[in-house]
Amino acid sequence: MQSIKKIRTVYHRFGIRGIVPITLSKFLRKPIEMEVHPPRLPHPVRLRTRTSDLRVYDEVITNRQYECDLQNEPEIIIDAGANIGLASIYFAIRFPDAHIVAIEPEKENFRLLQENTKSYKNIRPIQAALWPRETRVDVRDRCLDLWGFQTEENSLGTIPAITVSKLLRQHSIPRVDILKMDIEGAEYEVFAGVPDWISRVGILMIELHDQFKAGCSEMVYTAMANRKSWRKGEITFFS
Repeated sequence: MQSIKKIRTVYHRFGIRGIVPITLSKFLRKPIEMEVHPPRLPHPVRLRTRTSDLRVYDEVITNRQYECDLQNEPEIIIDAGANIGLASIYFAIRFPDAHIVAIEPEKENFRLLQENTKSYKNIRPIQAALWPRETRVDVRDRCLDLWGFQTEENSLGTIPAITVSKLLRQHSIPRVDILKMDIEGAEYEVFAGVPDWISRVGILMIELHDQFKAGCSEMVYTAMANRKSWRKGEITFFS
């Protein structure tokens, strides 16, 4: 009975295509990349079993952790720390007329980000790291699964670092309606000194990482001092 219940749960989350790879992955005790067509999504997505991908799917798609009331439909959304693209997909489905820029530095996550968002014409993936200045960075694995990568500045690094200001210039964006940020502690550097682009952001949705870098929350709250804030799960909202 317990096995049947688990199979039904997997089917409800990921459809019929999810049952075999998830069961096989559990038996082999190693990750398997699978393409599934969850009932909640209009297009298939690729996920890796026995990784954070399944948890992120539940948080973003099933539990809608980025859902909040908006006065106006957003036109521009930046998804910084896009991982494999699930938040970008959530935004694309909810706001089909919005233009979404999805930024992810880590190469395997970015590969899946491209694959998962290719059917959504309003999502533009960019392999880069959000940073307070234009330079280059390396991606460091903190050994905390496939969403636990941190960036470190290195002028000879493998990944370009991009600022919010440059993003706005490159895409001729006067204002960001939603800035979603999950950048594993780099928010400390990005928000240092209260950057001038903050006045051009409508709603900030951010996961804070004081456990990785002390002072992240203080830096962000200082920069957003004149904004209303609230929490939903691990996400802090500022409007």
